[in-house]
Amino acid sequence: MAYLSRRPDTLYLRLLLLPIVVCLTFGTYFRFMYTDPKLNIYNWSQGLFAQAICGKAIDCAWRRDGMLKMGETKPGILAKSISNRHSNGNLDGHASTIGGKDKRANAALALRRVRGSVRYSWTGMAV
Repeated sequence: MAYLSRRPDTLYLRLLLLPIVVCLTFGTYFRFMYTDPKLNIYNWSQGLFAQAICGKAIDCAWRRDGMLKMGETKPGILAKSISNRHSNGNLDGHASTIGGKDKRANAALALRRVRGSVRYSWTGMAV
């Protein structure tokens, strides 16, 4: 059901599969029981799990547009294009690297940090 709810134009197929999923789930719950009184907690948790599965199946089946992610109008189609650039000008949203744009210096500094040989001054800068 969750797979179908992310696909476009599957509403009628989901509605046709809903009774099958609900019947199989509750049939499995009522068919398999722990008869030992010490294990009644497992019967209770099995029933709770069956109710959760049926609830999620009903939720997936009855949504006309399907299960949408945030910002989608239809599954896979965003309402507006989202830019990768952030307010600080970086593409990934992270602050600039420690040693500027020199990747070798950053790698060496990171390696020294891993080994524990980097000392910091009272300002927090690597010495």
